[in-house]
Amino acid sequence: MRDLSNAHVRAVLAAGLAWLYDVEQPPNALIQHHAVPGPVIGTRWYGFCPVGADQLPVISVRVAAPQWEPGRWELLNPIGGDAEMKLTRALVESLGYPTRQWWNGAGESGSIGLQRPAHHTLRAAVRRYGAGCPTHPAHGVFCPCGWFKAGNDLLVDPAWPTSPDSDEAHCRICWCTEDAACRGGCAWAAPEEQLAAGFDPMTGDLCTACVPAPLKPARPALAGTETRPIPTGKSPAMTNDASQPAHESPEEERLAAAERLDAGGIVDGHHAVLLAQGLIEIAETAGMPDTYQATDNRMILARAVLAASRARTPLDESAERVLDLCRQAQQNHDGHPSPTWSTWQQLAVALVLNDEAGLRSRGYSVQEATRSVVEGMLRPPADFDAWLATIRAALAAGSPTS
Repeated sequence: MRDLSNAHVRAVLAAGLAWLYDVEQPPNALIQHHAVPGPVIGTRWYGFCPVGADQLPVISVRVAAPQWEPGRWELLNPIGGDAEMKLTRALVESLGYPTRQWWNGAGESGSIGLQRPAHHTLRAAVRRYGAGCPTHPAHGVFCPCGWFKAGNDLLVDPAWPTSPDSDEAHCRICWCTEDAACRGGCAWAAPEEQLAAGFDPMTGDLCTACVPAPLKPARPALAGTETRPIPTGKSPAMTNDASQPAHESPEEERLAAAERLDAGGIVDGHHAVLLAQGLIEIAETAGMPDTYQATDNRMILARAVLAASRARTPLDESAERVLDLCRQAQQNHDGHPSPTWSTWQQLAVALVLNDEAGLRSRGYSVQEATRSVVEGMLRPPADFDAWLATIRAALAAGSPTS
């Protein structure tokens, strides 16, 4: 994403995606199976393939003018790796088109796979091309009779945009503009809306589609009790309870949970695990004999809570992988993600470990990192906060889940 405003990139992506999904092609139109190229944007061009990997559309990101090291097969101006592919995928998703995955992106090109099949008339045009010339079937798709040119001339091409003013106002997350709003509509978020969502309005514009929904109100306290909210260990941008302050320490979470129990309240599974883990840590630190731990009702209950938690909350494949990386981060990297991991892995681990300093060092707010991790999942969870809490609970339990 160099040499030009992302607003133009977004506009080109919007035009190509609209062509893939919304444009009806004539009955006899033909198109080859390779990507249709969009206009060159600075040092990039973007291709739109109607039927690619897994018979689904693919967007390609390509270097417009590759420059090679003289005498060596080494590209001097490659695609920008994870950062560029992540941003391009986010732009596609912001336009309302779900993606499956992306691949390559470290050399001359990268690819982004889309989830939905292209327009049925466009796919039909690809099939007609693949069937070859009906008049001279022996020549297949390479028939010199002019069959392909006649059919390809019927094809309705994408309506590519012209280059916009580079100073045009745009959303700093999805890069929508005044004239190219998000699919479904959006407006500019007011400074107070940004602040309420945990963003700094001084860092640029945001559209309302990129600002989280209003925070849910806190649950009412139990009748006849006065208890403080149980901290979640998350920043305000990651919690659905506006009354819960951000705390980094599990000890504070345990203390608040214990206060609620003392007041006759109840705690959720995550905090029950924290309390059980804390009790076991205290016993082990104090040197309580194993024989006493085996017969003490409190210790028996604590170990039962941990065992039940592992049995009732099996982790999905992504969560298991993130849990393993979190353990590596705690054991080998002072509680921070390793810079050798992929961007997705670094962000996911930082979110689980509440490593906001690590996120800032990578140029992400908590909200932006959350969006990026969710977009990078093939099957994202319905409740991302609960997904994170499950991993934290397994991490607090101290042993791998099954």
